[in-house]
Amino acid sequence: MADNAEYYLPIFGHTGKLRVLNYLEMCYKMDNTPYYSKYNLVKYLDHARLTGDSYPLSEEQFKTVVGLFQADLNRKKEKNQPYAIKQLAMNALSINTQHGLFVLAYRGLVFDIRRRCLRPEKEITICREFMTDGSTKETIRRYLDADEMGLLDDFEQNAERIKDLITERFPKESISDLPVVMGIERHITVDLNIEYQAIENQLAEGSTTIPLKAFFGELLDKPRRTRNYPIVLTDRRINLDQLLAIHNAMKYPLAYVQGPPGTGKTSTIINTIMTAFFNEKTVLFSSYNNHPLDDVMKKIFRLRYHQKPILFPFLRIGNAEVVRDSLRHIRELIRKAEEIKVYEATLDKRKEDRKDRARKLSSML
Repeated sequence: MADNAEYYLPIFGHTGKLRVLNYLEMCYKMDNTPYYSKYNLVKYLDHARLTGDSYPLSEEQFKTVVGLFQADLNRKKEKNQPYAIKQLAMNALSINTQHGLFVLAYRGLVFDIRRRCLRPEKEITICREFMTDGSTKETIRRYLDADEMGLLDDFEQNAERIKDLITERFPKESISDLPVVMGIERHITVDLNIEYQAIENQLAEGSTTIPLKAFFGELLDKPRRTRNYPIVLTDRRINLDQLLAIHNAMKYPLAYVQGPPGTGKTSTIINTIMTAFFNEKTVLFSSYNNHPLDDVMKKIFRLRYHQKPILFPFLRIGNAEVVRDSLRHIRELIRKAEEIKVYEATLDKRKEDRKDRARKLSSML
């Protein structure tokens, strides 16, 4: 392909074909606070039955699920009503607050009407914020302390502990883990699908504006970095797409990683950061809020090598207290690093072998 790149230009001519805009649209939708619109128990359907790739519905189950999405033809649409999207889901844990139902955790479901089946998402979705009555926003920080927020990272393992904590602190607010099927909705201020379709049309017609060209770049550009970087993995649970993403992040000036929740983006970020770290590169990791930063840093700090913590230097930028904590952390790392004996001969012993393996891996990727 590299030798005859022009033959593939109709397929890979612009990165709009690679679903970047679709992913950004999904991120925009997921960033809006969700609320539930309708729910119902579906006979004989629970989490234990949603273990495979799909679950075939009986005639009665099919009619019940259709009822959750069926439009009320007698209801007139209000003026200036915001555009809303609905996702089918199964409740994993909800809190009955004084303002309404707070769906804390749910498993997303894809409703395949043609095949009359449900396809469950692999991961549980956590709602850190939720609209309970259309105007009241509930947050999980009301129910869990800061040091308990980590329990949400592995919800299925810690579900009972989370329920016990909420029940102890808020005995008047009952919690439910009944496997009800519900519609989770989000209000969307702007329908980005329309805006992005206009961009797709520009890309197809070749009339893309300069800012859009700068955003998408040229797919057939050669990588600016020619060095073959050894890839560092924190565990063996990684697929080819993640490996390619790490490789491209080190080789190209810009790399996009896209995918729905639960497809391993956080793991890819951590492995990319660790690869850059062990190749003596600096990394700027930023986010529009603190949750992704906190999650990634916690997971990096849990990493061990021969049962010992890795001395990972970082500087957290934010308020004065956060910066002071970072400086204290770096001073402690320097103190610990000075106590470690480093044998240069051992490090150089297999240097050429590592280079050769990195070359072969880069060639295959």
